[in-house]
Amino acid sequence: MQRKASKTIEDQYITSLSSFSAIPLRSFASLSPEWTEGTIVHRNGTPTLTLFIDNDQNGVAAKMFDEIKPKVDNLKLPEGTSINYGGDYEGQEEVFTPMTIALALSIVVIFFILLFQFKKVRLSLLIMSTMLLTLPGAAIGLKLMGYPFSITAFVGISSLCGMVVRNGIILIDYARVLHGKNKMPVREAALMAGKRRMRPIFLTSAAASVGVIPMIISRSPLWGPLGTVICFGLLVSMVLTLYVLPIVYSYLYTDRQAKPGFWSIPPQGQRKHKNKPVMPLSMPVLVIAISLFSIQANAQSISLDSCKSLASRNNAQVKNKILDVKSSEQVKKAAFTKFFPQVDVTGLTYKFNKPMFELNNAGGNLPVYDGNPASIATATQFAYMPATTISMFESGTIGVATAIQPVFMGGRVVTGNRLASLGIEVNQIQLTATRDDISIETEKQYWQIVALGEKLKTLDRYIQLLDTLHKEVNDAWKAGLINRNDLLKVELRQNELQMNRIKLSDGIILSKMALCQYIGLLYNDNVSFADSLIKANDPQLIYSDHNQALANRSEYRLLQKSAEAEKYQTRMQRGEYLPKFGVGAGGMYLDVMKDQSSTVGMVFGSVNIPISGWWEASHKMKERRLKEEQNAIMVNDNTEKLLLQMQQARYTLDETFLQVELARTSIRQAEENLKISRDNYKAGIVNVSDILEAQAMVQSARDNLANFLSGYQIAKARYLQVTGKYGKN
Repeated sequence: MQRKASKTIEDQYITSLSSFSAIPLRSFASLSPEWTEGTIVHRNGTPTLTLFIDNDQNGVAAKMFDEIKPKVDNLKLPEGTSINYGGDYEGQEEVFTPMTIALALSIVVIFFILLFQFKKVRLSLLIMSTMLLTLPGAAIGLKLMGYPFSITAFVGISSLCGMVVRNGIILIDYARVLHGKNKMPVREAALMAGKRRMRPIFLTSAAASVGVIPMIISRSPLWGPLGTVICFGLLVSMVLTLYVLPIVYSYLYTDRQAKPGFWSIPPQGQRKHKNKPVMPLSMPVLVIAISLFSIQANAQSISLDSCKSLASRNNAQVKNKILDVKSSEQVKKAAFTKFFPQVDVTGLTYKFNKPMFELNNAGGNLPVYDGNPASIATATQFAYMPATTISMFESGTIGVATAIQPVFMGGRVVTGNRLASLGIEVNQIQLTATRDDISIETEKQYWQIVALGEKLKTLDRYIQLLDTLHKEVNDAWKAGLINRNDLLKVELRQNELQMNRIKLSDGIILSKMALCQYIGLLYNDNVSFADSLIKANDPQLIYSDHNQALANRSEYRLLQKSAEAEKYQTRMQRGEYLPKFGVGAGGMYLDVMKDQSSTVGMVFGSVNIPISGWWEASHKMKERRLKEEQNAIMVNDNTEKLLLQMQQARYTLDETFLQVELARTSIRQAEENLKISRDNYKAGIVNVSDILEAQAMVQSARDNLANFLSGYQIAKARYLQVTGKYGKN
């Protein structure tokens, strides 16, 4: 070793573990170079020469190995000499095989867990296909960041398999609910699931990806590949999952059997060209993405039943009523526990600053029997007893456990359980009534949008007629048959109609947005509604006897339940003043004297007669009877109002039906008037103003028909609701 190199080592600074100060090596050690004999290292009995390479901290060992290995392999070695590689290369050779087996086992376990949950092999495989979507992101991330596929990268892929399956479960399970329970079409359910589950999938994936960014920017050869695989794999798989899984789900689960086409294999007997190649069933990712865009481009048609189903599921009032039902069920379960013994355990430990009692003994000679009967009266032995003081109740422990079984509690336990059951029934009736109210409001908004659509069609037909009239008037003006004033009247009317069309279109968009917000549906420009205004049937077909229909009303059943609840409340009040009986058993542990403790058991019966409360009870019971009378008056009054409400709904339905019939008659008259006006205009009898007025009358009549048809549908739904038949017809 040269002196310069030795000097360099002596100048190295060493950090002290006690003071954390850096001091040079020469201050506490001396360095002297010496020659030593060489040693021959053996590995497994074979002489071995080991070469170590320490790379820079910013360098990647795998890249250096890829550059060095070809040069080393080209070396000409003496006979019997071989080269083996260690380090990361050897570690990968040893670890990759067991890790691959472990990954395969974990995938199998995940599959069986999904199969146990969803009970379908095809659905489980569909969810597990999200694992394959991580591979493109992992490869892209390692390529961009310049990391090799190392052991930690393999660990990252293993971790991703569990992470991305969660995204598939979130998406596919929601699509199954929409298709199975809500009866939505498969394609609509798949698209809705992708839209509604985009936020949770994005948040979970983005949060996990951001968490490993420090690993990536640290440029650590150990943790960098792991963070890169997780970050890029999650982000890319998130995008592919939202695009690919809905399409694959709609492809695997169709509403009806698919017809043979380009992507399907026809039956053997239907193949005309057996040698013609058939497109495989598995579609590439690119085709899936293109299909997704094509589906999104189509209009999303929603029926009235789908709107009511979405509103019933997403409305906040319905959700609160469902929680009320569940809450009342818990109250019922809590009331049921009153039938069982009430067990109480009480413990007490104490210590006083001085004894509560002290027993003093003066001491002295005490006679002692010697065992001889003859000497009892004459010969008595004496023993001496010293003076003592016995302290009592200075410290101790007391424990009491009792179990009391109520035998008769004035009927309050039974009545309380009946009240709890009544609470469940009341909340269920209120839930049904709330759903009907939500459905009625949804139907009202729905038919208003349909009516606006019909008005838009009428306006477009009117604009076409006016365009035709403008052409005729323009030709007549050029021919000198009419004045320019008539042409200006038509053009002014055209401008007015265009402004009306813009307002009507904006109104339709706002109405659609309001309905989508009410039913909890994400609005887009392609939303349309499948139903249309149909002919109004004679309402006599749905009329019913109001007195008989009264029992079907949710409000009437709630009134009856309120009267029943008042009776139960009276019984509960009476039970407070009746005798109460109970039996029980218990035990007591006493440790109140030093080194002396005892345990005792007991059985007992209890009787509680509130004698002093009977005076109060007479007034309380009178109060309860008065409340029952008040409730009866309220029930009778509201019952009459319900009958009046049904009669009013019937009159409204009759009125809207007559309006529809009159509107149809007005349309026929307005169209006949327009035809006569056109004939008279061509004959030169009337002017352009008369034709414009006749066309405006036709438009107004058609608009009125759309309004009355919409009002008839709403009035019909309202009548069915107040007669307790809504949702049954």
